[in-house]
Amino acid sequence: MRPTRRLVIVALALSAAALIPAALNLSYLEQQASLAESLWRIALALTVSLALFDWVLVRRTAPIGIERRVRPNIPLNHPARVELCIHHRFTRRLIVQLYDQHPEDVACADMPITVPLHPNEASIVDYHVRPTRRGNLQFGTTELLLPSPLGLWERRYRTGDVTQIRVYPDFSVISRYLELVGDQHVSRLGIKLNQRRGEGLEFHQLRDYRPGDSLRQIDWKATSRRRKLISKEYQEERDQQVLFAIDSGRRMRSHDGELSHFDHALNAMLLLAYVALRQGDSVGMLSFGAREHWVPMLRGVNSINTLLNEVYDLHSGPEAADYVALAENIMRRQRRRALVVLMTNLREEDQDLIPALRLIRQRHVVLLANLRESVLDEALDVDPVNFAEALTLAGTVHYVRKRRQVQKTYERHAHLTIDARASELPIKVVNSYWQVKRAGIL
Repeated sequence: MRPTRRLVIVALALSAAALIPAALNLSYLEQQASLAESLWRIALALTVSLALFDWVLVRRTAPIGIERRVRPNIPLNHPARVELCIHHRFTRRLIVQLYDQHPEDVACADMPITVPLHPNEASIVDYHVRPTRRGNLQFGTTELLLPSPLGLWERRYRTGDVTQIRVYPDFSVISRYLELVGDQHVSRLGIKLNQRRGEGLEFHQLRDYRPGDSLRQIDWKATSRRRKLISKEYQEERDQQVLFAIDSGRRMRSHDGELSHFDHALNAMLLLAYVALRQGDSVGMLSFGAREHWVPMLRGVNSINTLLNEVYDLHSGPEAADYVALAENIMRRQRRRALVVLMTNLREEDQDLIPALRLIRQRHVVLLANLRESVLDEALDVDPVNFAEALTLAGTVHYVRKRRQVQKTYERHAHLTIDARASELPIKVVNSYWQVKRAGIL
């Protein structure tokens, strides 16, 4: 409960009026001073009585109920609508200030909200939030600032229930992929399918011969039975396994845009996982560095929801990644041959990665995805205009050259390597997956 501006102004006016009798307390104006003091006392008593009466009225406000509606699952950095339905039994129109206690890790520029409440009518108001952190988030109660009938007081009224939501990695890239797959326009995402008609690794079906089919595709027994050329059609081998090894150490805490490298790696994992599951393969995940989290092999397109629920609250930490321990863990847990997609941010001093790659290659196919800070590319595009900028450019060029040398060193110990900015990572890992499938090395 707090006084309004109206009550403060009345109190200040009465205080100023109290000085008038003292100012008029002269011998020839004693009668006028006495009259002014009497009027002031009457006004003060009336104001106090009205303030107390108004205070009692606003304290006896009828109960207010608020129902909050918000999606339980929200992708990271995407706006979400929150709807509040206010139920009341007021018999007069009120204009209230509303503040909904949204989580700290969401951006919201709409608070507080001015809401008109009409007699005997439920009011609906909405606002938008944008989560900036993954995991479990919580909306608290809703706070209303109610004016008293005479406008002398404002009462803080808390109501509503706590609401739990989950903030998932940004799975919108999967939605865009589905839209483009339906339109057969996946090239808009940068994904290169490189479909080769009639060739592959696993028999799919027999069909009529088409111009351009090779002689080895022709099934001569079926051709003799049907007395026309019949070709064999193949498809990529199914029921293979893809294991994601994601670094959750301190280097993955670097940010490109609004997302950390760890968040970009999760986005890339989700897109490739969905593509692989649609292809009939199985996917699993192992995080290392700050936190070890193992997700056994999942199969079926619907398993993407299971994967989301397993990783939505994973975060990177200040610990360093141990690549040798990762390799030993993979060899112990993953017995069957798989495509291991290792996502990290490498430095020149990461010499323990080489023995780790050698160990993993004994059984598995290794795709090494190295994330590159976009600030490096931006610094190389700057035309220096002073000595300080020239030094920055020279230092960046030297660093990038050393980084490329390190990348070439690791290329000799992995089947495929990627050096990509974080925003490019999802498309590049999917293209590398198709490259492995087409080559038949898995």
